[in-house]
Amino acid sequence: MRRRLRFSSPEALGDLALRALSRPEEVRLAQVCRWWCAEVPRRVRQAARPLRLEGDTLWLEVKHSVWASELLLLAPDLCASAGRYFRTPPFTTLRTRVAQGGWYRLPEPAHVPTRKTPSLAPLPPAVVEAFSRIHDPALRALLDETARYSLL
Repeated sequence: MRRRLRFSSPEALGDLALRALSRPEEVRLAQVCRWWCAEVPRRVRQAARPLRLEGDTLWLEVKHSVWASELLLLAPDLCASAGRYFRTPPFTTLRTRVAQGGWYRLPEPAHVPTRKTPSLAPLPPAVVEAFSRIHDPALRALLDETARYSLL
């Protein structure tokens, strides 16, 4: 009889994937690139990009030496942001390298249109009367709002 694997959380599955891959540093670098696009200010993203991870050091490629100096000043804030984004930060220090040759811009993330929140539907009197018998006001409000959304 085969034993089934059970995962307690998505992080456990991610850790399993890291162990199963032959180059887990590439997965960590991809995770850092996702953080870079999501959390780093646009002006910094346009001037620098993640290059590689070496131990606990993230190497960044910058388009000019002025940006190398600027990123050394921003390093504590970027490391703190990564610490908030990841459960265990993949890096604690930043190093920079000025790009040799041409610099290309990374594409900006595509704009995802937001969905309008629907208006709440009125509840039938029988449901309102049933909810009035619930003693907990927080639970009653939550059920009321949920029922109004589901009646659309």
